[in-house]
Amino acid sequence: MSSRHLIALSFIAGSAVSLASGADTHSGLIQYPSISPDAQHIVFSAAGDLWSIPVDGGAATRLTTHPGIEGQSRFNADGSQIVFESNRDGAQNIYTLGLNESRGGLVAGNVDRVTTSDRSEMLGGFSQDGQSVLFSAYLYPEIYRHPRMYTAPLDGGAMTRVTEAFGRGPATRSDSEDIFFVRGYYYPHRVAYRGPGNLDIWRLRPSDNSFVQVTEFDGNDMNPWSMPDGSLVYLSSRDGQYNLVRLNADSTDQDANAVTQLTHFKPNVSNPTTVTHGVRDLAISEDGTTAVFVVWNTLYTLDLDDSRARPKPVDLSFGTDSGRNAVEKMNISRKVSEAAVHPSGKAIAQVARGELFVRSMEDDFPTHRVTKSSARERDLAWSADGASLYFTADDESSLGSIYQATVTLTVEDLEPEPAVEDAIEEVVEEAVEEAVEEEGVEGDTQADSEDVTESAESDDAETDSDEAEKNDDDVIDYAQRWANALRFEITPVIESDGLVFSPKPSPDGTKLMYLRDRGDIMIRDLRTGEDRLVRALWSEPDILWASDSQHIVFVATDLDFNTDVFLLDTQQDEDGSMAEPINISRHPDYDHSPALSHDGKVLTFLSDRDNENWDFDVYAVNLDRELDGLKSYQLDQYYTDAITAAKAIKSIDPISESASEETDSGD
Repeated sequence: MSSRHLIALSFIAGSAVSLASGADTHSGLIQYPSISPDAQHIVFSAAGDLWSIPVDGGAATRLTTHPGIEGQSRFNADGSQIVFESNRDGAQNIYTLGLNESRGGLVAGNVDRVTTSDRSEMLGGFSQDGQSVLFSAYLYPEIYRHPRMYTAPLDGGAMTRVTEAFGRGPATRSDSEDIFFVRGYYYPHRVAYRGPGNLDIWRLRPSDNSFVQVTEFDGNDMNPWSMPDGSLVYLSSRDGQYNLVRLNADSTDQDANAVTQLTHFKPNVSNPTTVTHGVRDLAISEDGTTAVFVVWNTLYTLDLDDSRARPKPVDLSFGTDSGRNAVEKMNISRKVSEAAVHPSGKAIAQVARGELFVRSMEDDFPTHRVTKSSARERDLAWSADGASLYFTADDESSLGSIYQATVTLTVEDLEPEPAVEDAIEEVVEEAVEEAVEEEGVEGDTQADSEDVTESAESDDAETDSDEAEKNDDDVIDYAQRWANALRFEITPVIESDGLVFSPKPSPDGTKLMYLRDRGDIMIRDLRTGEDRLVRALWSEPDILWASDSQHIVFVATDLDFNTDVFLLDTQQDEDGSMAEPINISRHPDYDHSPALSHDGKVLTFLSDRDNENWDFDVYAVNLDRELDGLKSYQLDQYYTDAITAAKAIKSIDPISESASEETDSGD
């Protein structure tokens, strides 16, 4: 979607004119109006389709119903067709739509495609002879990052450049060869911007290939419309919001008294939610009598023949039914932006389109959605016991807070308790024994005694086996619970008026390291809730725990924007002080993405020290000097043993509540 389309979503304005007559007649965003040559009909975009309405208002008629999105439109000189933007076939291209007038309204005819491109194209309007369409696009790579202007015949011929100059929004009239267009950085939603990137209006005269800069105001001027008398009506931010102004014929805005302001929209002091952007999406009829435009979500017309006329809101209504489903099914398997594997390796958490999901690593298991909110979830981190999943999310009250997700209900929780089945089996056995006694069955006493002994021994063996199975049952398979989860509980762990993010639980499960504001490294004691500043930094670092849950490794940026890898002991001395961090990488280039072996003896990281900038290799540092003296076969054996030991690591047991209570009470 082009920046111009995003602008329509951000333009909000109050008005000196009452909005009451037009504000409550419809729902949905009104965009990109165009007006017929005789100023009798308006076509606009809403809900992704084109609609028509009489200029005096009323019930709108839908002209297009395609699931694609239709944007800007323009009438040709006789009003028999419009040209419009649509992404119905992929990238936004240019199409035409035939029109017929019936019973005071417009009826849509055939839709024909004019351009075929995989790049987005922005409509300008019809050419002077009405046989071609003018548009702007980024069709080719350019060092100067601005679009060029093109023309394409309506019969489907090859597109050609209008000029070698850069520009956007080319437009002309049927009675003039002059093409007006806009140059600038194109951030029109920055209405108060004043600077070298502001939008200016230029005129191209193709007969002599001459250019004239029409406006030089140190702000944004855009949407130029040439009038029959040679004057120019356009949008300008010269009074602090976008309003219509008129420039005299054969003049520039530097000429004295050449510019006249036609509208005076301003913030609505009674509505503090309005933003001061004013008018957007201007269009003017071919006869020059009527302008149509939008302020926030209200359509207005303005009589340009009457110097005392004021903008008139158009009372309209249109149906809200759409050619799209209210709920759209979407495959987000290729939209994963982040993933974290469960400590057991049996489950995985993922973030896709800002939402959190969890699933088993095995095939054929369903994916469970953990969060469903307007917040953006990120920075996934499993607790060392695998019971909790930490993440960061922004919401209406915070730039970022840290939350904890846990499983509260699984499929297994819905199954009958084994104790109930055992009780039923015991009742059945007792009933059988009573039935046997009542029948008076007799047998060999010695045999019965031996049977009893064997039965007792068997019972002892079964008891031992049951106890072993019971111990196994006491070990909770958290990965399995996540894989079969039905409900989750999400609780805030760290909330702040500023920004907290990037949680990193310690390997022993007692602490949580996280970042604050620009990059301060913080540690929270999960048993006491106490927060402690470990290292104040001015930029976001990479951070990770050592396996002893005491040392950390982080990457810090100096004032020359060089990054180095540091090792820090977070243990406090009796006076509350800590040791200074040790610079491990020590090189005036970029070192980042550290990884520490589980035994803490080997640190690896990425560095471009032997290459051009941003061309990285993997480097390793032995933190244990004894490794430097090992022979190659001894070093191979060390790595083999270290890998075996690391693979044998299991999830830790959850921290008991009693231990936490003892710590809290000072015992």
